[in-house]
Amino acid sequence: MIQTPDVSNYNDLSALQGLKSASTKDTREGIKAVAEQFESLFISMMLKSMREANKGLSEGNILSSNESEFYQEMFDSQISVSLAGKNGGGIGLAEVIERQILESKGLV
Repeated sequence: MIQTPDVSNYNDLSALQGLKSASTKDTREGIKAVAEQFESLFISMMLKSMREANKGLSEGNILSSNESEFYQEMFDSQISVSLAGKNGGGIGLAEVIERQILESKGLV
């Protein structure tokens, strides 16, 4: 049985490399991990768009700076990984992707 890496930290590059190798094995665990990572990217893009839409309201705010934006991006990236992970439940996109991949490979 192939051990899929735990990608619970958005900047853990070794776990992402392990995810890449696990995904090439066509196992259910690897496909599920890749689907969760894709869902994490989708959530991250959604959060980024929401922050951009809200930027107009924060103009002129003394707490708004390049540094605070940097930390907000880091926070959003980690939140997206946590939401899409095993314990976060996600938004349901990972399950749909996983099911479609399994059906296309005839593993259902």
